[in-house]
Amino acid sequence: MFIDLSTYANALLGSLVALPAGRQVAGVRLRCYLLYVCTVIRMVKNIFASSYNHFMITIDDFEKVEIKVGKVVEAAAVKESDKLIREVVDFSENGKKEFNVIFSEIRKWYKPEELVGKKFLFVTNLEPRVMPSYLLNAQGELEQENSQGLLLAITGSDGKPFLMSGEGFPVGARLQ
Repeated sequence: MFIDLSTYANALLGSLVALPAGRQVAGVRLRCYLLYVCTVIRMVKNIFASSYNHFMITIDDFEKVEIKVGKVVEAAAVKESDKLIREVVDFSENGKKEFNVIFSEIRKWYKPEELVGKKFLFVTNLEPRVMPSYLLNAQGELEQENSQGLLLAITGSDGKPFLMSGEGFPVGARLQ
């Protein structure tokens, strides 16, 4: 299941934020922008703190998080893992080609072929993390690769991640 964020943002924030229809901020509805920010705050909170009450970040720390729209051009299940999907994601912008390999622990809920050709939101400036891969080297052994980002998702009450759609936005667009 993929979430159309403009619809979701209007439903979620409609009663919280009173804005004139069509209000634009850098080409993105302010309501949608606020939802993205709320989602990233939750993500940062979950990654860096076991208890939000004990760990706070400054706005300067938050501004370091780079979120881009990427289009999945390849996706494959990782051998030796029942959790990982390896995605090759296109972040090209302004004629500059940029492809990153990203591993996501979503295989329990999504098939690789469901991701191909779709746009999602990704954190793109994380330190690379060494992951097992499905690629074989010359000796027939599984290679290791770096995961070069993080696919953003909202976790449902049952643990299923709902992937943050980037449909409707250009590849490489950055959240500001």
